[in-house]
Amino acid sequence: MNHPLKTFVFRDLPAPLSTLAGAGLVIMSSSRLSFGLTAAAALLWVYDLTMTAVYFAQPIYPKIGKNIALILLTSFLGSCFLLLLWLYSPLLALETGYIILLTSCYCVGSPAFARFDQPAGKPDTAEFKKIILKTSLEAGSLGILIIGFALIREPLGFTTLSLPGGPQGIIELFPPFDEDSFLPIGVISGSSGALLLLGYGAALFRNIKK
Repeated sequence: MNHPLKTFVFRDLPAPLSTLAGAGLVIMSSSRLSFGLTAAAALLWVYDLTMTAVYFAQPIYPKIGKNIALILLTSFLGSCFLLLLWLYSPLLALETGYIILLTSCYCVGSPAFARFDQPAGKPDTAEFKKIILKTSLEAGSLGILIIGFALIREPLGFTTLSLPGGPQGIIELFPPFDEDSFLPIGVISGSSGALLLLGYGAALFRNIKK
């Protein structure tokens, strides 16, 4: 169920929502901008460090059972990111812990690792730069999509924008409105609102592709 669909944005990069893990990440992490920024940073962290480890550890990287090794590696790197976030803001780490660990699931199902063949011979710096750029673009495309959804959902749902940090885990850039007239639009901040935006986004993507 987590296999990527044959839908590509440009060249051979897969669409960010081509896996169930990607759709789940967008729904859960785009409710607030602070969560979206954290998820985007976690994606780049897990993707780039995983590819770096896989590329340069080719002499000891197992060829049999490599998917198991990939799961353990991405889970470890996601846990490291969560630990660093805990040192920076414990409350934010509690709020986004599941989101950060879900980035490992998205990374495991990525075509970048499924199609990656370990090169023969010594690692080549130029080739590594091309590979790491490709993985960064794949992770960054989903991160940008999450941030874009958050910029729509949080102002409409909470009438404010937030950044990571502060004693409450997030810093609100301006105070939210408390008027009852703004409460009905708050549905956009829930999972149902995210599904609505996903539907509109998928329809827009199909139209642009045609």
